[in-house]
Amino acid sequence: MVGEYPRNMASHEVDKAIEQIDSYEEYCSQEINSQWVDATYGIRLAHPRTTLVMGHSKDFSPEDRQKLRARRNVSSVFTYDEFIDLARMQLYRVR
Repeated sequence: MVGEYPRNMASHEVDKAIEQIDSYEEYCSQEINSQWVDATYGIRLAHPRTTLVMGHSKDFSPEDRQKLRARRNVSSVFTYDEFIDLARMQLYRVR
């Protein structure tokens, strides 16, 4: 996030990452592309969820992540630290 509260906003790099997610989501939503992926790789695409993993917990407050979700239409925003913690919890659940 850049800028001072309450006018802080996502940096250019975050906006580029969100644009990449949007491009993939648009690609996957087109029937011809989902058919090609299924025929080529045997993977069926149906409404993929978008997830942005960025930075570290100390870099983004929960409010910052909520702003990104609301303003940029990204369904899930995690920091690398949170993503690793979620993966660890899943591993512990399996054991």
